[in-house]
Amino acid sequence: MQPTSRRVAAMPHQPFHTVLWNNKTPAYGDEIVKMNYVVLGTNDMPAAVGFYDALFEQSGLNRVQPTDRMTYWLNDDFAFAVALPFDGKAATHGNGAMIGFSVGSNKEVERLHELAIALGGTCEGAPGQRGPRFSAYARDPDGNKLCFSD
Repeated sequence: MQPTSRRVAAMPHQPFHTVLWNNKTPAYGDEIVKMNYVVLGTNDMPAAVGFYDALFEQSGLNRVQPTDRMTYWLNDDFAFAVALPFDGKAATHGNGAMIGFSVGSNKEVERLHELAIALGGTCEGAPGQRGPRFSAYARDPDGNKLCFSD
């Protein structure tokens, strides 16, 4: 019989891990599953690129545009992209979907939330303490929900 697995957070503020039911639990810090990349749909590539270029300006990410349909912001272990849908239909935001960015400090949460709104995004939750994290919520101009947390 194959072991069954479940997803749990090993420690607060740590990535999610897969823990096997047969007690073969990874050591603290071992990553079995890690997010590879995130792509959000857009209906206006120039506007989306302008929004995320400004939002990521101080992040050290490199922008790469391999095609007219897709633009990435990358570093060694992070990949975020916006894309015109491959099927040619309109991009829509997912109801209940959200992309979270860990930005390192309360001050950076506040700065990025304010910047997202100044760039044409909308507020979905002002900066504040929510459980163990200080976070804020905004939507980009295409309606995709973003979370900035410490």
